[in-house]
Amino acid sequence: MKLGVQIYGSMPEFRKDPEAFFARLSAAGYTEIEPCAALSMTAEQIRTMGINPIWLPEEMPVFKKMMAKYGLELISCHIFGDPKADAEKAAALAKENGLQHIVVNCPKCETAEDFAAFAENCVFLADTLKGVGVELWIHNSFPEVRAKVGDKTALEFVLERCGGKVGTQIDVGWALFGGEEPVAYMEKVLPYLKSVHYKDINKAYETAPMRELHVPLGKGAVDWRAVKAFAAAHALPEVIDQDMSHGDFLKDLEETAALLKNA
Repeated sequence: MKLGVQIYGSMPEFRKDPEAFFARLSAAGYTEIEPCAALSMTAEQIRTMGINPIWLPEEMPVFKKMMAKYGLELISCHIFGDPKADAEKAAALAKENGLQHIVVNCPKCETAEDFAAFAENCVFLADTLKGVGVELWIHNSFPEVRAKVGDKTALEFVLERCGGKVGTQIDVGWALFGGEEPVAYMEKVLPYLKSVHYKDINKAYETAPMRELHVPLGKGAVDWRAVKAFAAAHALPEVIDQDMSHGDFLKDLEETAALLKNA
């Protein structure tokens, strides 16, 4: 079974000992690491902004080589940057490291015009990436699922505005938190759907504070078995995306891998 893990949430654990981190995830059964990389920020700026200590572009080849020792692939990466202004940097990062997919998050948008502008920037980035044989995907949070443009979610609006040039990773935890049943929502965006991100959230997510929202897969409100069945039926790549741990993060990830492998 191929299984990826998005490591933004566990970056503090990663930074303590990258090689031990890779070794432990490989032993747990993960086959792919999906990192986040900063295109226009220094390590000091990242610390100042309070962002988890994500990768810098110059670190990627080093970590990729380290990953390979443990049979871990690096084929996709989330980027922190401006989709249009940093398009050439994103293309260079992908080309130099053999990436197949670049992933962006939706910025804070208030109006339909804001979402349309984001779509326009995504098309620019997608066209730039196409020049080096790389696809662009959007990873959802909850605001663009909760927000509506006409009778559709803002994410659907953005994907349609991109005219088929941009795909999406659906984070099922954020979809549920945004007010959509995850499997039904994946059906809605199926023409654009490229991979499934497993995230679970507190069963009392409608009232729980944000600091208590994230829980390991199988311990919250997401019907992960239905999500897994959908992913299998559509041959979609599966990626774990846990944003926070209230215990041992790596143990959570090990238990999640076992949960999925034994399902």
